[in-house]
Amino acid sequence: MELRGYEKSAELPSYRKVAAPLQIDGTVPGGITRHQTIGSMGIPDFARDAINEIVALRMGVREIHSMVDQHQKDHLVKLQLPEPQTSSRT
Repeated sequence: MELRGYEKSAELPSYRKVAAPLQIDGTVPGGITRHQTIGSMGIPDFARDAINEIVALRMGVREIHSMVDQHQKDHLVKLQLPEPQTSSRT
């Protein structure tokens, strides 16, 4: 699994769960904010289980290595929020 990554249903080893600050970019009255750090309490209640300060690195080793290589100078890797889970009705 290390090479190809972990599926959502697979148990993730603890070393693939890393702490990272929550930061947002956005527009506010009077300007633009970038890299604004927010605490987990700034996330709405309904989203706190899915969005917190622990990042699950489920991607394969090659993708992780590529992220590190691309950010050798700035040491900053930006990750997107997880896709919202939707339920389908059949």
